[in-house]
Amino acid sequence: MATGGISYEWNNGVTTANNTVSPLVTTTYTVTVTRSNGCKSTSSVQVVVNKVIPVVDAGRIRH
Repeated sequence: MATGGISYEWNNGVTTANNTVSPLVTTTYTVTVTRSNGCKSTSSVQVVVNKVIPVVDAGRIRH
């Protein structure tokens, strides 16, 4: 969540302070915040996706 501005522009097209994402791969998101005096600032956050190895349960083995 970005704060301190009157407008927000994320590199994925979102134009609100909140940017909820669910990337499939590690992705960096950048937001440009415009303050009431017209000054702009930019910040980035990286969302790291860890690949989970699936666990398979074959159930009980019968002899």
